[in-house]
Amino acid sequence: MTLLGPATVTFRAADASARLGLVVDVEMTRQGLVRARAAVRNDGDDDYRVDELLVAFPVPGRAREVLDFAGRWTKERVPQRQVLQVGTHWREGRHGRTGADAAFVLHLGTPRFGFAQGELWAVHTAWSGNHVHYAERTAYGDQVVGGGELLLPAEGVLPPGAVYGGPWVYANHGIGLDAVARRFHRWLRARPGYPSGPRPVTLNVWEAVYFD
Repeated sequence: MTLLGPATVTFRAADASARLGLVVDVEMTRQGLVRARAAVRNDGDDDYRVDELLVAFPVPGRAREVLDFAGRWTKERVPQRQVLQVGTHWREGRHGRTGADAAFVLHLGTPRFGFAQGELWAVHTAWSGNHVHYAERTAYGDQVVGGGELLLPAEGVLPPGAVYGGPWVYANHGIGLDAVARRFHRWLRARPGYPSGPRPVTLNVWEAVYFD
């Protein structure tokens, strides 16, 4: 099947033994982003506990360098790089998407990529609560990047007939960090209701000058 331009594909699967149903939606946007989400349904007669439901995107083996973000209060969004070895680079955000220590966007690219050079694959979990970003490499050289909601104990218990749906996870590709950022920005600006005219600017200076 060949798809040209924006499109959505839905995959449905079932496990008769476990009595579970699975739906995976994959969408390509007009800006070139690919996003996916998954939902699992309990078709059994007893409660079913979902511990984890993540989405993964394949990445070629030539991408070996990970870039994401960390930080703390007054020092947010600190970039950190490392080589992806065999195993999993796993980042959990337990303070919401805007937490100072959130990975924000996880990039996996060719060595020494920069703002205008190097091939990159990036992933972002579009969820405001506890969440996961990860990159994984097997001993055979297979690689993925992915993410999803970070479920705490007993948060994912499904009674019979119930459905748990994970958040959208966005995948991006570009030559250089600037190209990846532009693709995200174009998608955000194309949303319905996005302001098209001049907007007021709020300047937050209280932490610098305090109050009188």
